[in-house]
Amino acid sequence: MKRALQFALGLLLALALKGVAMAQTATLMTDQADYAPDSIVTISGSGWQPGEIVTLSLVESPLVDTHPDLYATADQNGNIFNNQFSPDDHDGDIKFTLIATGQTSGLQAQTTFTDAITLDSVTVGTQAGVLTTGVAGSATYPVCVDDHGNSSTISFSVNSALPSGVTASFSPASITNPPVCPANATTLTLTTTAAAAAGTFSFTVRATGGGTVQTTGTLLISAPASKLVFTSAPVTVNSGVCSTALTIESRDTAGNTANVSATETLTASASPSAGASFYTNNTCTTAVTGSNLNIPGGSNTVTFFFKDTTAGSVTITVTGTGAFTANGANAATQTETVIAAVVRRGQTIVATLLLNERTSLALNRD
Repeated sequence: MKRALQFALGLLLALALKGVAMAQTATLMTDQADYAPDSIVTISGSGWQPGEIVTLSLVESPLVDTHPDLYATADQNGNIFNNQFSPDDHDGDIKFTLIATGQTSGLQAQTTFTDAITLDSVTVGTQAGVLTTGVAGSATYPVCVDDHGNSSTISFSVNSALPSGVTASFSPASITNPPVCPANATTLTLTTTAAAAAGTFSFTVRATGGGTVQTTGTLLISAPASKLVFTSAPVTVNSGVCSTALTIESRDTAGNTANVSATETLTASASPSAGASFYTNNTCTTAVTGSNLNIPGGSNTVTFFFKDTTAGSVTITVTGTGAFTANGANAATQTETVIAAVVRRGQTIVATLLLNERTSLALNRD
């Protein structure tokens, strides 16, 4: 009787322990939610059957690649540990589902993590737009980044002091999953007041998110415009035919393109002057007058056209009398070539010969 009672109690205890095991919950976790390529994923868990081997399976979404199973052996307290996996450069934009299965208990648990972005570099392009002291304006710079890894938000800032009168803005100020160089991630705009001093300045652009990288850019603010130059190449044109566009640009004493602070009225002249005329349109129908050849305030260029009925070389000089006086060494000078009109004498000779031949035939018939 006593033995039977002991057996029954043992059986009840075994059933109770089995019920506890069946109700047991295992856990699984990673030490981070996001991982940069080549960083170690530390896996841990608890509640596993002591001594059992736990299979760790990785499933990608989207499914690009497969990975061999990993294994961990539960210690005497049912805890597991593994640090044998690292995402690589090809795992960008991948979400990993990690599934753990106890080979003895049959317990399962799962968790997820992603491959985070890592910034490699940021690049600032060259200045687009002319800035001149005394003239408020703005210039833009393309900014691109190189990175690898999963989607992340990258923010941009100018991380250095700018000259007085200069402010910076980015559009957009931040971007998620940016394209890599040479495609632009953002555009930096530097805006100046008229009080901003002339000079060449360096500034630092910083990109943050998935690390921090930075680089330098260059800001050029020209001195006041003081001279004119031709930026178009010398032209060769037939006598009496409208030329291609001639372009004049305003510059500072150092030769930098400079915006005029107010309208710069220009005067064009030719030497020799006989037969030369100037126009504001490409059909040479609107003549240049004393007031319609202008560089508007805040800009730096103007185009015009010429026509000459005299063959040979002609020197064109353009002076300024508006926002500044550009004459003498500060005037724009360029020599153009005018070719004499071609007389098609061969056609006249042929016509004369044909006429003489017909006349001769008529006389012979008579």
